[in-house]
Amino acid sequence: MPDHLRHLVWVGCSKVADAIAATDILIRDCNYGVVTLDVREANPRELARIPSTTWHRMRLAVEDAQAALVVLTTSPVVPSVAWRLELMGKMTLGRTPLAALKTTIEVRCVRERERETNWRVSA
Repeated sequence: MPDHLRHLVWVGCSKVADAIAATDILIRDCNYGVVTLDVREANPRELARIPSTTWHRMRLAVEDAQAALVVLTTSPVVPSVAWRLELMGKMTLGRTPLAALKTTIEVRCVRERERETNWRVSA
Protein backbone atom coordinates (compact mmCIF):
# COMPACT_ATOMS: atom_id res chain seq x y z
CA MET A 1 0.00 0.00 0.00
CA PRO A 2 1.35 3.45 -0.85
CA ASP A 3 2.58 5.38 2.18
CA HIS A 4 0.12 8.25 1.69
CA LEU A 5 -2.83 5.82 1.92
CA ARG A 6 -1.79 3.96 5.05
CA HIS A 7 -3.98 6.17 7.26
CA LEU A 8 -7.00 6.04 4.97
CA VAL A 9 -10.15 4.64 6.58
CA TRP A 10 -12.96 3.76 4.18
CA VAL A 11 -16.45 3.11 5.52
CA GLY A 12 -19.13 2.02 3.05
CA CYS A 13 -22.79 2.44 3.98
CA SER A 14 -25.90 1.57 2.01
CA LYS A 15 -28.14 4.03 3.87
CA VAL A 16 -27.62 7.77 4.27
CA ALA A 17 -28.52 7.59 7.97
CA ASP A 18 -25.76 5.03 8.51
CA ALA A 19 -23.27 7.17 6.60
CA ILE A 20 -24.17 10.21 8.72
CA ALA A 21 -23.76 8.16 11.93
CA ALA A 22 -20.38 6.77 10.80
CA THR A 23 -19.18 10.26 9.82
CA ASP A 24 -20.24 11.62 13.19
CA ILE A 25 -18.26 8.89 14.98
CA LEU A 26 -15.14 9.55 12.88
CA ILE A 27 -15.31 13.30 13.52
CA ARG A 28 -15.75 12.85 17.28
CA ASP A 29 -12.82 10.41 17.37
CA CYS A 30 -10.51 13.44 16.88
CA ASN A 31 -7.85 11.33 15.14
CA TYR A 32 -8.68 12.45 11.61
CA GLY A 33 -7.79 15.79 10.11
CA VAL A 34 -10.21 15.38 7.20
CA VAL A 35 -13.37 13.29 6.99
CA THR A 36 -15.14 12.98 3.64
CA LEU A 37 -18.82 12.06 3.33
CA ASP A 38 -19.63 11.02 -0.24
CA VAL A 39 -23.39 10.98 -0.77
CA ARG A 40 -23.39 11.74 -4.49
CA GLU A 41 -25.29 8.53 -5.26
CA ALA A 42 -27.88 8.99 -2.50
CA ASN A 43 -31.50 9.72 -3.24
CA PRO A 44 -31.92 13.53 -3.26
CA ARG A 45 -35.20 13.24 -1.31
CA GLU A 46 -33.44 11.25 1.40
CA LEU A 47 -30.72 13.91 1.62
CA ALA A 48 -33.32 16.69 1.82
CA ARG A 49 -34.89 14.96 4.84
CA ILE A 50 -31.71 15.28 6.92
CA PRO A 51 -32.56 17.88 9.57
CA SER A 52 -30.48 21.05 9.54
CA THR A 53 -29.75 20.37 13.23
CA THR A 54 -27.77 17.27 12.16
CA TRP A 55 -25.52 19.37 9.92
CA HIS A 56 -25.18 22.05 12.59
CA ARG A 57 -24.17 19.44 15.20
CA MET A 58 -21.57 18.04 12.78
CA ARG A 59 -20.19 21.51 12.11
CA LEU A 60 -19.72 22.10 15.83
CA ALA A 61 -18.08 18.68 16.25
CA VAL A 62 -15.69 19.45 13.38
CA GLU A 63 -14.75 22.76 14.96
CA ASP A 64 -14.17 21.07 18.34
CA ALA A 65 -12.02 18.38 16.71
CA GLN A 66 -10.12 20.99 14.67
CA ALA A 67 -10.80 18.92 11.59
CA ALA A 68 -12.42 19.40 8.21
CA LEU A 69 -15.53 17.75 6.85
CA VAL A 70 -15.90 17.49 3.09
CA VAL A 71 -19.40 16.55 1.93
CA LEU A 72 -19.68 15.50 -1.71
CA THR A 73 -23.20 15.97 -3.10
CA THR A 74 -24.85 16.65 -6.43
CA SER A 75 -26.89 19.52 -4.97
CA PRO A 76 -26.43 22.01 -2.11
CA VAL A 77 -28.11 20.17 0.78
CA VAL A 78 -25.82 21.16 3.67
CA PRO A 79 -27.01 24.51 5.09
CA SER A 80 -24.27 25.27 7.64
CA VAL A 81 -21.14 25.11 5.50
CA ALA A 82 -18.26 27.52 5.73
CA TRP A 83 -17.31 26.96 2.08
CA ARG A 84 -19.43 25.70 -0.78
CA LEU A 85 -17.37 24.80 -3.80
CA GLU A 86 -18.66 23.81 -7.21
CA LEU A 87 -16.49 21.71 -9.45
CA MET A 88 -17.41 22.18 -13.09
CA GLY A 89 -16.05 20.11 -15.93
CA LYS A 90 -15.45 16.49 -16.76
CA MET A 91 -13.25 14.15 -14.83
CA THR A 92 -12.37 10.61 -15.80
CA LEU A 93 -11.54 7.72 -13.56
CA GLY A 94 -7.94 6.69 -13.44
CA ARG A 95 -4.78 8.68 -13.32
CA THR A 96 -5.12 12.16 -14.71
CA PRO A 97 -2.09 14.44 -14.66
CA LEU A 98 -2.53 17.48 -12.41
CA ALA A 99 -1.84 19.81 -15.32
CA ALA A 100 -4.74 18.26 -17.24
CA LEU A 101 -7.10 18.68 -14.27
CA LYS A 102 -6.22 22.36 -14.02
CA THR A 103 -7.39 22.89 -17.58
CA THR A 104 -10.52 20.71 -17.45
CA ILE A 105 -11.91 21.45 -13.98
CA GLU A 106 -13.18 24.84 -12.88
CA VAL A 107 -13.47 25.43 -9.12
CA ARG A 108 -15.85 28.15 -7.99
CA CYS A 109 -16.43 29.28 -4.44
CA VAL A 110 -20.18 29.77 -4.34
CA ARG A 111 -20.38 30.60 -0.65
CA GLU A 112 -17.84 31.66 1.93
CA ARG A 113 -19.03 32.19 5.48
CA GLU A 114 -17.19 35.07 7.07
CA ARG A 115 -14.45 33.74 9.31
CA GLU A 116 -10.72 33.98 9.62
CA THR A 117 -8.95 31.67 7.18
CA ASN A 118 -5.38 31.25 6.04
CA TRP A 119 -6.12 30.16 2.49
CA ARG A 120 -8.27 30.95 -0.47
CA VAL A 121 -9.60 28.80 -3.28
CA SER A 122 -8.15 29.53 -6.67
CA ALA A 123 -8.80 27.85 -9.98
